[in-house]
Amino acid sequence: MKTLVAGPYCGELGWEVFTWQPMVRNIFLSNDYDQCIIYTGKGKELLYPFAAEVRTLPNVPKHEAECLAWHNFHKYKEEFVELIKQMAETVQKEFPEGLQIYTFSALEHLNYEYFDRGYPDLLTGNKNKKEFAKQFNLKYSEKPVLTFNVRDREMSDHRNWNYIEWGKLCECLSDRFDINLVGLIRDKESWENVIPENVNDLTSKTTINDCINLFQHTDLTIGGSTGMTHLAARCNSPHLVWGNEKVLLRCAQTNWFGTPYKVYLWGWEPKPEQIAEKVNNYFDNGEFK
Repeated sequence: MKTLVAGPYCGELGWEVFTWQPMVRNIFLSNDYDQCIIYTGKGKELLYPFAAEVRTLPNVPKHEAECLAWHNFHKYKEEFVELIKQMAETVQKEFPEGLQIYTFSALEHLNYEYFDRGYPDLLTGNKNKKEFAKQFNLKYSEKPVLTFNVRDREMSDHRNWNYIEWGKLCECLSDRFDINLVGLIRDKESWENVIPENVNDLTSKTTINDCINLFQHTDLTIGGSTGMTHLAARCNSPHLVWGNEKVLLRCAQTNWFGTPYKVYLWGWEPKPEQIAEKVNNYFDNGEFK
């Protein structure tokens, strides 16, 4: 049996979703492998539907989320070499013949313009809305569903949006829509003080698997340029994004499925009323204005 083992992937989610995963999938499908084993972070099985198994490793280095193909890789190299040794020892015993291991050393190819990444697959999860809602005790009605992707990271913190503004946006839209909030929050107490009780606050509670499931039941995803917004695009969820021209280019490059989307060049500090107006226009007119 011919086996491909890929990983461990420890970089930024956006690059895993739009570069690493399609690249590994393309290698697997193009080279007559019988099975693929993936090593990555916890709760990401649905990100690799082509894999026979998705595994994690203990003692993964704790670092600011970023793509290690570009940023500060030398700081973590020794730790990752040890991880790869652990992985290699395990799989070489399990698959003594027909084994190929594809590791971080291949990440240099991500900077090569013509490296064949393959065509990404549509990510799907639990399409039963009631079953998924029960899992998180979500309050769903007959209203359209919005999911807000909240960015709250130390790296490039100028791209974060103030907690108070997120709360105001919820207030602007919660009468007309059912709202989900996802993302990692650093100051949960301050966050909870400004977020209305009538929204589904899933911040700091979801895995990637959960979010793939969530996007199956989302009519519009909203937020700045984040890994979660890229994930929504891979799930074919319409999305409204704000940012700069780099975000405009990136979203255009990663919209493989022709999903309705719009990048508004508002920078990183839009007004809640601005966003609410565009959201309401989208649902009133069936397109972004």
